[in-house]
Amino acid sequence: MTKVFLIRHGETDWNVARRYQGQTDTDLNANGQAQAQKLITVLAGQPFDHIYSSDLKRVMQTATYAGIPEADIIQDPRLREIHFGKFEGLTHAEVAEQYPDDLAMWEDDRENNIHGGEKMSEVITRVQSFYEHLRDDFNDGERMLCFAHGGTIAIFLSVAMGVDPHKWWQFLVENTGITEVNLYDSGTLLKKFNDTHHLD
Repeated sequence: MTKVFLIRHGETDWNVARRYQGQTDTDLNANGQAQAQKLITVLAGQPFDHIYSSDLKRVMQTATYAGIPEADIIQDPRLREIHFGKFEGLTHAEVAEQYPDDLAMWEDDRENNIHGGEKMSEVITRVQSFYEHLRDDFNDGERMLCFAHGGTIAIFLSVAMGVDPHKWWQFLVENTGITEVNLYDSGTLLKKFNDTHHLD
């Protein structure tokens, strides 16, 4: 059994504007920095055997504002957000106005990467690889801390809990929400989901 703590990055200006962010390397805004700093009260004194992060800035910034030394973090591109191609930087309304046909084709079939980003199967494959790494490659009882994105955390949970990962949107994770799972060979125990009490 492996204990895994998953934390979504703090707020960015694109989150506020509800823009497709994907793999565009945005920074935390002032509120996102404050959210991440509040994680210190939750994480202080907790032992972790390994600490992982997406290599995108907003996630690494979240980890460091949360008190994690950068030298202790393993940056893993498998934890990157879904790549939305030419939709990135635009709101859904702007995409619908500028690329109506492309949007309709993509929403009808997420294996269609007409936007120039990733197919859903590609995202699922890389996140599943990371999940299997945590489940299979460590000693019993080790504790993992992972800073990532809302989309990749949702796909990780879908894979871990046997839910169709194409329905990842059923797991809504908020900025700096904390999710805790125990990974067993036989399945996954969800102990905590999207805990944001540190923001109160």
